[in-house]
Amino acid sequence: MTVRLAVGSPIVTSGVPTPTPRITRPLLTRSSAFEVVLPPTARLDPVNEPAKTAEILGDTAALGATIIMSGFASESLAHYLEQLEALAAVHAKL
Repeated sequence: MTVRLAVGSPIVTSGVPTPTPRITRPLLTRSSAFEVVLPPTARLDPVNEPAKTAEILGDTAALGATIIMSGFASESLAHYLEQLEALAAVHAKL
């Protein structure tokens, strides 16, 4: 299974159960066109903590995510682009 990254703000829906492999895996087996979009299991900091970022992406993928939403607290456009570049590098190594 390929895991893709999406950058933006996740939509928070109250009353939705926390995703677990028990919930998401059966959904993935129903259709190969079905995507499971989840936020990361913890905050990402690919510039300062690339190994932890890789672990978080792996943990989120293990929940059944095929697309992982990601966003950053950025101080400037340059910092945001640095975070994106670092995230792409971490993702490429997975």
